[in-house]
Amino acid sequence: MNHFKRLSSLSAVAVLAALSFASSASAQLVAYDDAGNYRVSANWTNGSNLGFGFTPWFIATNGPNSHGNYVGSANNPVFVIATITNFNSVNYTSIFGIYANGTGGVNETAAFRGFENPLGTNTFKLQWGSRGAGVTTVTGVGQVHGWCGFTLRNGNTTNSPADFQTGARFYIYFLDGASPSTVYVGDGSAGSPISLTGVTFSALGRGNITNALEVEVTVKPDGDSYHMVLKDVVLNKTLYTLDSVLGGTSGSSIDSAALFAHETTGDQIYNHMQIAVPTLVPPTIVNVQPTNGSVYLDASTNIHVTFEVDSFNSTVSSNFVSVFLNGVLQTSRTFNTTAATNQLFADYAPAIAPNTFYTCLITAQDANGNIVTNTSTFNTFLATDLYIDAGDYNYGSGLFVDNPSPTNAYAGLPGTNGIDYLDLDLNGTNNLYRPGDLPQILSLNSDATGDIFDHAGERAGGYTTYNLGFTDAGEWQNYTRTIPTATNYSIYARAASGGGGQFEMDLLANS
Repeated sequence: MNHFKRLSSLSAVAVLAALSFASSASAQLVAYDDAGNYRVSANWTNGSNLGFGFTPWFIATNGPNSHGNYVGSANNPVFVIATITNFNSVNYTSIFGIYANGTGGVNETAAFRGFENPLGTNTFKLQWGSRGAGVTTVTGVGQVHGWCGFTLRNGNTTNSPADFQTGARFYIYFLDGASPSTVYVGDGSAGSPISLTGVTFSALGRGNITNALEVEVTVKPDGDSYHMVLKDVVLNKTLYTLDSVLGGTSGSSIDSAALFAHETTGDQIYNHMQIAVPTLVPPTIVNVQPTNGSVYLDASTNIHVTFEVDSFNSTVSSNFVSVFLNGVLQTSRTFNTTAATNQLFADYAPAIAPNTFYTCLITAQDANGNIVTNTSTFNTFLATDLYIDAGDYNYGSGLFVDNPSPTNAYAGLPGTNGIDYLDLDLNGTNNLYRPGDLPQILSLNSDATGDIFDHAGERAGGYTTYNLGFTDAGEWQNYTRTIPTATNYSIYARAASGGGGQFEMDLLANS
């Protein structure tokens, strides 16, 4: 038998990417504002107008219950799109937050922002995270599906919260209870509303806003069609692109944006509103294969890395595209053209080894000098490889279930502190998998952790997958398993820390 001890000082929180934005105007930035300019919640009110290039905010609410706005943000965890501002030696974390909820009637909040000049063919950008839309049973109305997002509008009518729809030429919204449960776009196309397949806040850290969307909308020269790009804020990775037709009155200008929440069970979080000239907008990388998080790929099947680089506002040349696998530049490649183009297709044929974890970094630069990157991961592990769930440490002072398939075999089996694990916090009670044990084991889901990948096929098999977290320095867990073959092994672990930490795996005994 082989005994493994896991030592760590890691916490079960995702590492958040910090985003910083210049506060001064550039020659290509037409308008910019973010919540950090407002510092504390009392400063985001009707008539406030910080940043540049916009007209004053107007905030409208309606309903018998809870509705309003704020800029003070959570500190644990800090929302990924929050601006951290130091003011008088105090750090403030700020976002534009709106809410509207309750059961006594329909509640609404809308925050309107006019543009000093019409959008024209410039690009509007906004970051948005949703804590949920939900379905609420409202007195005298029945079930109301929460509706939230933002619109781009002709004019800037602000008579009531419902005016987020007045003059609307473009909607992007989240509607809980809809099928499919994705983000939607409303516009003037025959297919409107358009379901953005695969784009859902459940996969973007909805509960704690550990991730969010960046929405970029560029109106084309005809004034009635547009190009939209949705990005993952943390990875700066393109999730969806769309070319379609604006709604509303043909040829009418876009003069304002409206953020809205209509009877939602969760708050709506926005930040970093800006208007930029198109030459500032980088290209996009889409349709990457293998898809991010692919597992158990067969290395013997001639795996290729393929993707597409699109440049709506410029061109891209194959000489300015690179692929790195685990830090190694890949040179075996083919493209659909060697000339500068708006749409470049790439096919790389790297040497892929079995039983290996790969990080794939793609970079591309357009003719304007704008650079985009895309990071994804995949592995070529064998389905027969030994897999140890972090929550499946020994129980009963050294007892173990030998090499269980991921079937929650240790559920309800208590361990002994100091033998099966060492936990220094004797008040720990948050163990959903093995109640009564001190290590904190939480249900692993995409809302809480941002990890949308079912590495061991647990959820696919109908089982619950768990996360061992909040492990302090010096704490450990013991695992005993039979290793089938005496050879060298590589050990891979899924681990994260909010503030840095050390992770160790030790072989303690062999028999």
